[in-house]
Amino acid sequence: MTRNLLLAVLLLFACACVAQAANTQPSGENKEDGKEEAPPVPPEIPADYADFVRKTFPGVDPTGEHNLFDLKNPADPAKRHDYTANMARLVLLYLQELQMGSSLLKLFDHYGRGKQGENPTFKVLHAIVMLQFPPGKPNISEASKLLREAAETHKDFAYAWYYIAQVEMIGGQQESRGTKPALEALDKALSIRKDFIQALVLKAQILINMKPPRNSEVLKFVEPVLKGPLPPDADDYSDLLQMYFAVAGAEAFKVMVNEHLKRPEMTDRFRLRALVLQANAHMALNQYDDAIGWLEKARALVSVEAEPRAAQQLARNLAICWASKAMATKNDKELFQKFADEAHRYHLEAAEVERRNMPVALRGPEAVVYVDFLVRAMSRVEQAIQWLRGYLDDTDLMVAQRYRLENILAFLEDQVDPNEARKVERLRNQYAQKDWPQIARTLDEYRNGVRQGNRFESMDAVSIFLELLNTPERGVERTAAFLAADTAANIGAEAVSKAGAALVQRFKKEIECKTDDQAALQNDFSEAMRLLTEGRPVKEHGPVVEFLRHLADIVEAVELPTLLTKVMPGWTLDEFLKRYKHAPRKLGGLNQRKADASAKWLRELADAIEKEIKEE
Repeated sequence: MTRNLLLAVLLLFACACVAQAANTQPSGENKEDGKEEAPPVPPEIPADYADFVRKTFPGVDPTGEHNLFDLKNPADPAKRHDYTANMARLVLLYLQELQMGSSLLKLFDHYGRGKQGENPTFKVLHAIVMLQFPPGKPNISEASKLLREAAETHKDFAYAWYYIAQVEMIGGQQESRGTKPALEALDKALSIRKDFIQALVLKAQILINMKPPRNSEVLKFVEPVLKGPLPPDADDYSDLLQMYFAVAGAEAFKVMVNEHLKRPEMTDRFRLRALVLQANAHMALNQYDDAIGWLEKARALVSVEAEPRAAQQLARNLAICWASKAMATKNDKELFQKFADEAHRYHLEAAEVERRNMPVALRGPEAVVYVDFLVRAMSRVEQAIQWLRGYLDDTDLMVAQRYRLENILAFLEDQVDPNEARKVERLRNQYAQKDWPQIARTLDEYRNGVRQGNRFESMDAVSIFLELLNTPERGVERTAAFLAADTAANIGAEAVSKAGAALVQRFKKEIECKTDDQAALQNDFSEAMRLLTEGRPVKEHGPVVEFLRHLADIVEAVELPTLLTKVMPGWTLDEFLKRYKHAPRKLGGLNQRKADASAKWLRELADAIEKEIKEE
């Protein structure tokens, strides 16, 4: 229910970028060679997502009053504050849930050069985008400049100071400046607008996270607000309650919420948040039955069609409660199964609500949670596969989420019925997406399988492993080299020749060795070459000759101790040398640490192998 309050938080959802709209937005000029620069095309807000926002945040209309690409500039300070609050919320949603960072940054940079750049609300929104995109690389200096301009030209603009505090928090963490500048900015915001709940909440967060925490100070300014009139915004109310829970404890929190629930002015939106947080308080005390009771009361307030996100989150929370009950009774098999079945029911409900009622851009994550529960908690892999197949067939999804779920399905299918063609296809799909972290995990999984005796047997497998030898990720290349060599050695002559040539070609791109990471990569390639020829007739060992000569050149030129200590022991193993009748005498340990001696010996080994190949 709560919103992220610190802009340093990384984006949470892996959705694809939305399509581009055909309309354009006029803005300032940037002339070059007498031509006006064409403005970037504003991104389109999907209709189902705009409708979802209207339901979730009553009073916010992303295609009407709060159209980001037709920005208003209210003159009245109170109206400007409320308008900026709604627009900031929308910008964060577009960044986090629609993945619009790149589009918005280009568009705002363009708008900022025109008349729109003087709008104080625009300056705040532009700063938010700069802080969020690219993820993990906030443009602190430019964002701070915009925010301070807005604060300076509009002395009554508390929202500018609120975001200045967030900039100070990010900058303070990076430069060890502490929290004082951020707290001063928040005090400035609160001096302009005393009922600025978001500023109060951020101030509370900062004080709570200090060492030692300043909880008593937080309690002094949070408790009076909660005992007074309710804030206008239900999410502000929820955030404030959570700060109270953090500093007052679960028991005092439960008393406060019970008092609030008796108030006649509590609307269903406020009541819903209070009930959910009351359930959380009971969960913190392991009072699962009480938590379930409060959540069921909350469900009675929610229409799935009108509030799909609330319905989804309530179902998930109930699943967590029942799963926690199951774990607490795991020694009683009958009770454990009963509670686990209830957890399953609610996990499925959450996934189905997301599938049927959430906008396309937000579908998929709950399906992942449900499938994970089926597999890990209930060991129902076949059921997970069948459900996920149906989900993928019947559900409209963004490309990124479909790709993610298809990968999970392929993984599960491999566990039940190992199939090499499916494994290769899975890896090719990941390669098409350039999903390096997932590729690395998949290759590790395949390597572990090979070590357990599940070797690959097809040229298709050799081909994809060799393609992965030329990537920006060394970890991927190292594992791909092992898998390519093992698979080629398992197939035979043609595959050994193809893999050997590719390994040598890739290895020749290594012309230096200045780091331990480079040394490790070159050692992994060395191991792959030895693996490639293991058990193969000497006539197929031609690639090793070329590889050794290039390795000798690197060793001789670099003289990096790490390289010698990594690569030389493997080439001087008795088990390897006994493959060749003309192999030179094993190089001694001391000489293995000398670049000139090692390079000379590697060339002698290459000559010996070449001679033996000719003899065969």
